[in-house]
Amino acid sequence: MANPFTYDRPLPPDQLIDRGNELAKLAELAGAGQSTRLAAPRRYGKTTLLGALDRDLHSQGWLVVYIDFSKARDLADVVERLRRGWARASQVHRKARELQGQIRRHISFEIGVPGVAKARIEPSQERREPLELMHELLELPAEVGDAKTLVIFDEFPDLLTAADDLDGVVRSHAQHHAGMASYCYAGSQMSMMAALFEDKRRPLFGQARKIGLGPLQHEDLVAWISDRDPRIEENVAAELAERSSGHPQRAMMLAHFLWEQPHRTLADLEGAQSTVVEEASGEIRQAWDSLTTAQRRILRAAAEGHSQLLSKESLTSADLEKSSAQKARDALLRDGHLYETPHGHAPIDPLIAFWLRAG
Repeated sequence: MANPFTYDRPLPPDQLIDRGNELAKLAELAGAGQSTRLAAPRRYGKTTLLGALDRDLHSQGWLVVYIDFSKARDLADVVERLRRGWARASQVHRKARELQGQIRRHISFEIGVPGVAKARIEPSQERREPLELMHELLELPAEVGDAKTLVIFDEFPDLLTAADDLDGVVRSHAQHHAGMASYCYAGSQMSMMAALFEDKRRPLFGQARKIGLGPLQHEDLVAWISDRDPRIEENVAAELAERSSGHPQRAMMLAHFLWEQPHRTLADLEGAQSTVVEEASGEIRQAWDSLTTAQRRILRAAAEGHSQLLSKESLTSADLEKSSAQKARDALLRDGHLYETPHGHAPIDPLIAFWLRAG
């Protein structure tokens, strides 16, 4: 039997854990013509959730156009991603023939694997300016003219790698598509997502409703793990969920390496945890080295269980004045290292605590 726990890529939509409320809210707001912004730390289930949203709306007759701007290099790359997103959408939508007609001047289709389209740039388009092509592709929702259209821009902040003002270009089109299309802007760069939609100087200020992702619910995660591998006893699954603090990818890592242990007992969970910390130590070290001294002290205090980070006890532990601690805490929140709990704050990455102890 193959290991049922995958941690090195997003889970497929049919394996979505929890997130029912967020999925329903995103679908409801899209149906009302409201644009949304989905901000979540990396590997926190954002892509799986968007895939589930795409699947559910598609089953209801929606045209869903998913475009991933992750690591976009330049404006030509942005245009190609827009083309490919529309090509994929038109291949699976019930009105595929009409849609291909609408976008024929932008995309030439090459069909290889059944149901999969590859976008190809026509020679005449190669001589045109990428920005001109981008404007035309962004206007496609109006040409399609279908109120049941959702455009998803994943890793939206990476769009600004090509040019700092492209959010303004997007807004210049999206603001005129009321009654034609809804938009979902998603990203894992928490501070950039906040700046794009909460800074009055940016074009998209106040243009989308915020939807956040918190940790997975303990009971849902325990049930999911037990269902995937019935050999994991409920008390072990519960302890695994507790140690992962509801972090989707860290829970999958722990479950993956626990599956490789001989008996899947609590003792085996200890062995799996050691392997996971060793496996993730490089990326944790890189994140840790990127922090200021004050931020490291506050994050360490949170990892040691100080949830009230501006309390006297926490400040003493971190050896910081309150003003410095507050500035560091706010930066850690903004950049996706901390999240708010009903009792204060905790690290997004639960492995930080284990890594610090091992170090």
